[in-house]
Amino acid sequence: QAAVKSELDLFLTPPTQTAIEKGQWLEYHPIANIRDGNPIEFSISGSGEDYIDLSATQLKVKSARFDRELTLRYLLSRSLTPELGGFESETDKKQARILSNCTLTANFNVIIEHASLFVRKVKVSLGVLLGHAKVLQTTPAKYPIDRVLSKMYSISKGSFTFSQDNVFLGQMPKRLIITCVDNDAFNGTYSSNPFHFKHNLNFLGVYVDENPISSKPLEPDYSNGQSIRAFNSLLVGSGKLASNKGIYINRDEFIQGYTLYAFDLTPDLCDGSHLNLVNQGNLRIELKFASALEKTISVLVYAEFQNMIEMNSRNVLCDFSI
Repeated sequence: QAAVKSELDLFLTPPTQTAIEKGQWLEYHPIANIRDGNPIEFSISGSGEDYIDLSATQLKVKSARFDRELTLRYLLSRSLTPELGGFESETDKKQARILSNCTLTANFNVIIEHASLFVRKVKVSLGVLLGHAKVLQTTPAKYPIDRVLSKMYSISKGSFTFSQDNVFLGQMPKRLIITCVDNDAFNGTYSSNPFHFKHNLNFLGVYVDENPISSKPLEPDYSNGQSIRAFNSLLVGSGKLASNKGIYINRDEFIQGYTLYAFDLTPDLCDGSHLNLVNQGNLRIELKFASALEKTISVLVYAEFQNMIEMNSRNVLCDFSI
């Protein structure tokens, strides 16, 4: 079959987008005054015509630092950067439009003086609006999400091994990331780095109903520079193996405090837009260390689950417990 290269196809007009007529960012302020230790909450009201584009949401924060003499010095003095930035929403995967505390020993405190949320709302065409309203009478709108859960387990000083059953019981995650960090750093000690992940593991196994998710557990030997399978797990588990995107962590950095172990639990190892069958089970992790722990550490477990949110004309439904 003959084919014509796209650069020689000179007579076709690109498709014209008409479903979204216009959009704008609206600024929302917290529903209550900002106070130390209190959460910052925003209320985004819906409207009859506008849809919300969660993927374009931005948070603006203005913070300041007070030292012992109460001298005010702004940490973020530029007008927009870096205090204005986006954050990832669990619905960003589809980019669908939504229907209408630590004790510091240092001599300063960081406070948030101002926070506002910029939400982009878009106006869709009348045809799309009426079409959605008609379909909603019989079928709910569906929003696939990557739901995130995190867990932490402490391992006492002097331990050589650690095993934890029922890390997740029921629906199994599609992706799992495991790492270790000093417990005092995790709890916010000012002199410690909470992002310095330790690497003295010499065994890491992940099991679902006592079946290993890989034929052989990870058995790195960092003292002899044997860590290629552990590093490769991060590439495979993050979906970046054999891609041009990368993870911005090389092998040397991996063993120097960026030691994250990732596991892809999907049957096709495809981090795509499709859904996989939901598997139920009991997830267990087992860790062994090359030497006795010099201090208490925290094991951090990050998991992503494929779930669905449905919206009809009256209710919002989830296939998971909130």
